[in-house]
Amino acid sequence: MQKIIILPLLLLFTTAAFTQELNKVIYDEDAEEEILLGYSDIDGLKKEPFASWFNPRYESYETDKSTIEELDTGKLENIHIIAVIATWCSDTRRELPRFLKILENIGFNLHRLAMIGVDSSKEDAGEFDISGLDIEYVPTFIFYEGDKELGRITEFPEESLEKDIKQILSR
Repeated sequence: MQKIIILPLLLLFTTAAFTQELNKVIYDEDAEEEILLGYSDIDGLKKEPFASWFNPRYESYETDKSTIEELDTGKLENIHIIAVIATWCSDTRRELPRFLKILENIGFNLHRLAMIGVDSSKEDAGEFDISGLDIEYVPTFIFYEGDKELGRITEFPEESLEKDIKQILSR
């Protein structure tokens, strides 16, 4: 069942920016703030109201260069990532800038990243249905090779983002 859902999701990566509203900002009544809902990209995070927390964390994060050097970056061209995020969530605010900085440092093609913002119910992702992704906590970074899930980082890394990514890519 999950393969049936995942394959169409992966096919959306290349067309999502053209067919869906990108960086849609709405007011979430429960969170009592503006949030990103649905498909988003790094440009949406670099603008207010998100820039105040995103930009300083992104710019100041120092990646673990030794772990990054050990990554099998040759495998990256076959990897797709779905990132389910919540701009109202402190864990997303902490981990997402770091995660995107790491992806930049390893040369990951951000067109192979589907970043999907959810509201405070974690059920509404705008025009994107996340019900088949088994999302309990945010952020959740799910790595795929083809239609096979290689692994995920949920809420916070087990060791560090770099080491967890290395472990996932080594599968």
